Amino acid sequence: MSFWYVVTCILMLFLLTVVTRALPFIVGKGMGKNKHVQTLSLYLPAAIMLLLVIYEVKIPTWGHFPHGIDKLLALAITAFIHIWRRNMILSIIVGTVAYMLLHHYIFLMGPLFHLN
Repeated sequence: MSFWYVVTCILMLFLLTVVTRALPFIVGKGMGKNKHVQTLSLYLPAAIMLLLVIYEVKIPTWGHFPHGIDKLLALAITAFIHIWRRNMILSIIVGTVAYMLLHHYIFLMGPLFHLN
């Protein structure tokens, strides 16, 4: 490949990225008043979080140690924090930290449940 071919590809990808990121702001100026868009903005964040939770818990680790126990415990901790504080950012941070601590330090390296 020649130098100019690579430069052209990079510029085209840059332009496509900028256009696709800026297009909703350019085209959608009046869409905030639309009833359907307002409904979507109300329910879509929770729906996306639910899909991420379903995807993560569904991953087939149930046949291997720690059998998904770390995921379920982190999910329970996250649900508790969210019900208690009603703060999505706090729930995401606490849930991520809980999963990392449970998975890496208790179930994989700790002597509590290590079966190998």
